[in-house]
Amino acid sequence: MQKVKRELGDDADRVRFIWITVDPERDSAASLKTRLDVFDPEFIALTGTRKSLESVWDMFRVQVEIDDSQSSAAGYLISHTANTYLVDSSGKVHLEFPFGTAPTNITQDIKNILKQTETRAKK
Repeated sequence: MQKVKRELGDDADRVRFIWITVDPERDSAASLKTRLDVFDPEFIALTGTRKSLESVWDMFRVQVEIDDSQSSAAGYLISHTANTYLVDSSGKVHLEFPFGTAPTNITQDIKNILKQTETRAKK
């Protein structure tokens, strides 16, 4: 997403990058802030209780599986859906990008949606 933001240039000011945790037990607001400060302090992170996040996960069809059967330094492992979504300011999901989608493709789709939004606003 850092590359997408750079490729957007001035249009990046019109986009919000939001990361939603799938591990609220480990991802406190403070730990997410520290992590995002490394990536980009303008990115937004969402955490909360597992119960409160489940409705958000359901909205985006995110599957979260906790595996505590294996020994791990963290105590458990999490498998989860790793898609990226393009959502407009009204909450409408326009596109879903599977993990591994090239940043250039995501950038172009965002620019297309921004252009459509501008066109509609002028009418």
